[in-house]
Amino acid sequence: TIGEVRQQVQMLDAGREQATMRTAVEKHFQVPQPYREVADEADTDEEAAPTPAPPAPPKSLWRRMRGAFASRLEVGDVVTYRKHFFVLLRQVWMPVGIFAVIVMAAIWLAQTTIVWASLCGVSLLNFAWFIWNFEDWRNDTFQVTDRYVIDIDRRPFGFGESRKQAQLSEIQNIRADRPNIWATIFRYGSVHIETAGSSANIIFENVVDPNRVQSDIFKRREQFRQQQRRREGEQRRKEYAVLLDVYQQAIEQQRIPNRTRPNQPGETLGVSPDASPDLTPDQA
Repeated sequence: TIGEVRQQVQMLDAGREQATMRTAVEKHFQVPQPYREVADEADTDEEAAPTPAPPAPPKSLWRRMRGAFASRLEVGDVVTYRKHFFVLLRQVWMPVGIFAVIVMAAIWLAQTTIVWASLCGVSLLNFAWFIWNFEDWRNDTFQVTDRYVIDIDRRPFGFGESRKQAQLSEIQNIRADRPNIWATIFRYGSVHIETAGSSANIIFENVVDPNRVQSDIFKRREQFRQQQRRREGEQRRKEYAVLLDVYQQAIEQQRIPNRTRPNQPGETLGVSPDASPDLTPDQA
């Protein structure tokens, strides 16, 4: 069954290729189409005025928050990934613990203004530390577009940014792994993207569901290769059409001699009447 389906697909691909080549040649020679589209009877009288699209409903605060902190966000041709929420907890557990200690100290030990002022100062520093870690987690993003894979590492509050990217055509291998038991339980891990040439490899660190990220990149790479093959095929067919055009012009200008001598009167299938009678026309 698989062999029969494979043969049918090959026949369909061959037919599509012939139809595409015929279209390219006809387009080059400006051959009119042998058919025309027939409009529906309801559309022949008068085209209906297009109805305006209803305005999009405003996004709620929850949906905006989900879009801002989603682990996977797809907008158009760009898919953006963020690190797992568990990574954020590992980064902010210490500031949160210190804040809890400060609250307990404020309840049991704060008896004077100096102690209150000291606790408030430590709380502000601790809060700044928390915000720094949170922004550091939020600003690390990874993107897959229709042409590139991109690793963006931004420091909080504009203190620096590093960006690494590679074309999908340069990707040789994609490997996903979950390094420990916590990564297996919470479903996060890293995706290692090996590229060709001198460009460094790219690692999507601590992303949610690395197997899905790996599948997304494989899918985008295959789509990119199909687009490349399609563009190369279109360019090749244009060159074939130009070649046929030049050949036809050369024939019309009689610049190409005949490769086969035309038959003379009394000859059959290119056989001279002086040929040996013992030979058949095919042998001759």
